[in-house]
Amino acid sequence: MKVSAALQNNSDKQVYVDRRMFWTGFGGGLKLEIKDEQGKSLPASALSDAIMPPPKEGDTSILIPLDEGFLYGTSENLLVKDFFPKPGKYSIRVIYKSWLRKEFVAPHLRDLPALWADTPEIASEPVWIEIQQNSTN
Repeated sequence: MKVSAALQNNSDKQVYVDRRMFWTGFGGGLKLEIKDEQGKSLPASALSDAIMPPPKEGDTSILIPLDEGFLYGTSENLLVKDFFPKPGKYSIRVIYKSWLRKEFVAPHLRDLPALWADTPEIASEPVWIEIQQNSTN
């Protein structure tokens, strides 16, 4: 199963986002949240153990500009059996959290309207899927 996540600028002003997005839970910026029909959270298998490092000194490409209506994102392939323990209905949503701190970027980037570490997390609306038992298993 392929899960895609993208940040979309729904405002009428340009905003900047950290170009790095890792599927690691909040340590890397993107967290996958899976719940069963009863609303119970399922533990998500680790997608990576990457922790968001500070940008390299002098890296001026760390921020991606998003104009109104534009989006920026990534995707990940998941093994269904690792995330969904049995047939049933599940909700999936992605939560984005920036870990980029102003003091870690080049001085001329610090005043840009960016999603910095002090910006609240952004959660997608849940998407419901149904997992059916595969007859070949």
